[in-house]
Amino acid sequence: MRVAALDPFSKGVYFVLVEGDAASFAVPFHEEWGMAEADDARLQDLAEIRKRVVEHLVRMKPDAVCVTPFEPFALTKGKPSMAAFRTAELRGVLAEAACASGCPTEFRANRDVNAGIGQRKAGQYSKDDAFWAHLGKRFLKKFRDTAIVALSKVREK
Repeated sequence: MRVAALDPFSKGVYFVLVEGDAASFAVPFHEEWGMAEADDARLQDLAEIRKRVVEHLVRMKPDAVCVTPFEPFALTKGKPSMAAFRTAELRGVLAEAACASGCPTEFRANRDVNAGIGQRKAGQYSKDDAFWAHLGKRFLKKFRDTAIVALSKVREK
């Protein structure tokens, strides 16, 4: 099974493709796309990211796409930050692009993935260097949380 995961943050997005089954997995593609802070450049970046997402998904033909949803804890301080709004804006673009590519798309959060991976919590897998060692040094730690979301879909029963 092939699953793409899209994880937005205020200054960009992580895109990870995971291939595998219940026993093993690989990450044949992972990239980070940055965004400008200025509003005029940000609009162009949103359009460019949408275009890239659609092109990559059409070419890669994943069985599913997971977009990480807005986390309610982002609002726990009572007053949302500008970063929360920028991330929400980008999340909407990613979800629309994934749907436009024709791939089955869903929102899937790290807190929802534990049943699909194994006995430990997602955060424990994220910190476990041995779990990721087979991917080599080119797979950076910053992509782990996004890969876990895709891996949980790959291993879903």
